[in-house]
Amino acid sequence: MKTLFAVVMATSILFAVSYPEPEEGSKIDSKLIQVKVELVKDDNSTVTLLDGNEYVEIKSDSNATAISDTIHKNLPESGIYIGVRYTVNKIKTKAQIVLAGTTYYTLDTSVNSGESWDLSTDPTKKDYTTMTPSFTDENYVKFTKPLVISNADATIYSVSKFSKNIQLEWTDFAPEHIHWIGEEQIFTGILSQEPKKEINFDINYTKGSSWKSNKLTILTDGNYSILGAHMSRPSMYALNGSFFKDGKDTEGGYEIDIHKADNSNSFFRINVDINCSGGTYTLNYLYLHPTENTNTNPGIVSDEGYTLNTNGSVQCKDITY
Repeated sequence: MKTLFAVVMATSILFAVSYPEPEEGSKIDSKLIQVKVELVKDDNSTVTLLDGNEYVEIKSDSNATAISDTIHKNLPESGIYIGVRYTVNKIKTKAQIVLAGTTYYTLDTSVNSGESWDLSTDPTKKDYTTMTPSFTDENYVKFTKPLVISNADATIYSVSKFSKNIQLEWTDFAPEHIHWIGEEQIFTGILSQEPKKEINFDINYTKGSSWKSNKLTILTDGNYSILGAHMSRPSMYALNGSFFKDGKDTEGGYEIDIHKADNSNSFFRINVDINCSGGTYTLNYLYLHPTENTNTNPGIVSDEGYTLNTNGSVQCKDITY
């Protein structure tokens, strides 16, 4: 297995509602996940690569290959696999956040998702906060090209890319109302082939003078055929997209399904034309399935009333190792 890692700086984003940004000195020391990972065959039978009982590091650069090493050791001897299924059981975070000049530290506590985290100003108490999802956080990712394993001879690719953008989620502005501390994930996933090219663009949507933004990252082979994608969420006010679900090449670009992070039964469907030579993209439609279907009327239909900006700039670049 080959593991690819990169760190990029986040772009500046303007949000409709403004909470204080974490100040200099804020950092995430470590993030561990307890995750079950299964390869899926075309008859829907599975082979378990991670059993979901142990914690593996996903954040710290020094331990960044933990998932890859474990998966590689557990690869089956042979078979044709059409996808991979992730089931996240728990997430541990050790971090410090600076707000209004005061540093707050995570504690050795356990919470459910959406519950406020206990924080302390005593650095000697800094430890992991363990968060349990309030629902079964299961994501199925379909390989755009099947993974063929013969006599345990195969290479699959674990890709992880974070920004330096510390993310906080609040129910109200006060340290005692923080219920998530993380870093913006630009890409996280397992691919059946080695990615050669990376495509990035911002999905912007407006309501009057307010606007929000997500970043979509697409990884392809050397011929720009899609291998995977990821929707990052720079702010708690952006669309709650996450892992790649499925995708295909189209005449002018791609149709991509992205899991909705807080509901494994829903996903965002994105149809986009990409012009790498001209540095532009055109969004043909983006809608939430199954509750919305607006592919005959491009835009985001929601109670919040935001309108999708259908054109913008795109970056296409070779991946270097």
